[in-house]
Amino acid sequence: MLDAVDLARGAQAAALWRRDSQRWQNDAMVLSPDTTPDADEVQLEAYRRMGGPGRAAIMFRLNELSRQATIAGIRSRHPDYSEEELHLAFARLVLGDDCVRAVWPGSRLVAP
Repeated sequence: MLDAVDLARGAQAAALWRRDSQRWQNDAMVLSPDTTPDADEVQLEAYRRMGGPGRAAIMFRLNELSRQATIAGIRSRHPDYSEEELHLAFARLVLGDDCVRAVWPGSRLVAP
């Protein structure tokens, strides 16, 4: 059950989201600082036409590419790491030491 603190945090988060959402809708936020406003508008219009599922698909693809690039960087720095060590090093970057220790208590922290 939610208490007053949870409700207050939720209200605060909703207010911040509305504020940021309004800035986005007003195009006050620049998508790409290295492109022209016209190019930004073309990109925004393409995202609008895509709809939510299309934008989500892009987000998931970018997330996967980022994960792959991060693991490639770890692999290049530590070519001797096993697949498990690569996984733990990535988890350490993404989740932090405390979470890695809690989720994998028997594993040592490896350098990312």
